Amino acid sequence: MPPATRIRLRVEERVPLTPCRYTDPADPGAGVRVVPYLRLTTSACIVNRSGGRNWVDAAVLDTGAWITAIEASAWQKYDDAGLIEHLPIVEPDGMSPSFVGGATSAYRLGRLWIQLLDPQPTKIAFLSAVPVVAQLLLNPGCRLPSPILLGLHLGVLDGRRLTREPVLPAPAPLASDRGSWFGQQWYLETV
Repeated sequence: MPPATRIRLRVEERVPLTPCRYTDPADPGAGVRVVPYLRLTTSACIVNRSGGRNWVDAAVLDTGAWITAIEASAWQKYDDAGLIEHLPIVEPDGMSPSFVGGATSAYRLGRLWIQLLDPQPTKIAFLSAVPVVAQLLLNPGCRLPSPILLGLHLGVLDGRRLTREPVLPAPAPLASDRGSWFGQQWYLETV
């Protein structure tokens, strides 16, 4: 099956420890409002370009992350399978640690080929694999919302467009996707 040019991303509602609650002075009768904690999620397939085994892991698309980050336990299994090309850092002594997932971690840089998947009821749509430069986190205590945090640069967004389409709020067709509950669907498409 050829790659798709557009896939749907899942909108996952996570429950924060302290939800954001507010009142609107312009609408005092509305009472307390709660801002939902939504994340764009997908499945990421780490592709073996020499024909060996691929790995699939959960991923969060984080538009606030400047680069992709991968938890230590995840990238180590990809590395054991020969799926990572390690990239030398020019000035490692002056490098700041990464701050992700509420923790800091030293990291190495690596390049992987990642294909994003869109499981549908009758098939699995996917975008072509692209090279992704990622921070390979060294601190096993640095936990991310998912094993892979997809960032803005040098990755899955290059040459693609992220779009949000409003829809009428309705129950979600898939339990893993809450987008329609909140009147939105998100897509990633090749341009």
